[in-house]
Amino acid sequence: MSSSVPVFLLAGKIIISTRPANYLLDLKKVRAVALAMVLSACVLTGYRSMNGLLGSKFPLSAQDQSFMRPQDKATVGYLLSKMKPADSFYTLTSEGTWYYWLDRPSPTRHAIAWFAMPVFYQREIITDLENSKVRFILVKNDNWPAAIDGIPIADRLPIVMEYIKAHYLPDRSIGDNLLWERR
Repeated sequence: MSSSVPVFLLAGKIIISTRPANYLLDLKKVRAVALAMVLSACVLTGYRSMNGLLGSKFPLSAQDQSFMRPQDKATVGYLLSKMKPADSFYTLTSEGTWYYWLDRPSPTRHAIAWFAMPVFYQREIITDLENSKVRFILVKNDNWPAAIDGIPIADRLPIVMEYIKAHYLPDRSIGDNLLWERR
């Protein structure tokens, strides 16, 4: 590809600097097409020469599991083995990746739990958990989003935690992931 760049540049220069012989061709359109060709060649050449750098920062070919902690892989495996297609899941750890890994939407608009600190948002979460009959809740783990500012979830969302304690039971811990299941 890099050997074709000078050809693209030369063709672009000729097209841009020469008036078209046919009066039916619009000079602005010709110049726009030539510019698009030149830019495309430059971008593609730049991508190829920087592919190693881009690939190390944005590993698009890597499998999702390669980014997961071992206990998260085990937790996803456990949940997928226990959950039926209609079952839903919620996490209080403010890690939106759980919905991706489990291929399920958040049952509430507050997928990131820390944004629901006001009392009226906590009541909204409870209503959503009740309406969706959420089966499993990831109550806590030690991953950085859950402890970003050192405030425990029980202090951050006390109304939600009281609801969970009344309607859910601890199910199991997998690594540092603490799961609760609906009674």
